[in-house]
Amino acid sequence: MSVISNPSNLASQQLELDLWQILAVAQNEPATVGFIELCGHLDGLNLVDGARAVGEIAEIYRVRAETILTEISTAYLPVKEPIVSDELWAHLYRSTFVLRDEHLYLG
Repeated sequence: MSVISNPSNLASQQLELDLWQILAVAQNEPATVGFIELCGHLDGLNLVDGARAVGEIAEIYRVRAETILTEISTAYLPVKEPIVSDELWAHLYRSTFVLRDEHLYLG
């Protein structure tokens, strides 16, 4: 049986372990995580681990943004424009036009 010499060190290690597990899950499912929730786990980290965690959170949101933009692009910017038959629009076009220009001449 081991004796814990510094209980605060153990708490810090446990916090860091939980954070990395949470970040690993968030990387696999970036659409399901909340920014505030992730940042709430940054308390108590040292500067190096905190910077690494912030970098991973930024990467999660980069992937999330790319996914959302791809979905928008797919939904609103089709690869091929729709083709509408000429019969549908035929009544809107005129093939001839008569311009009455008698009133343009001085007489």
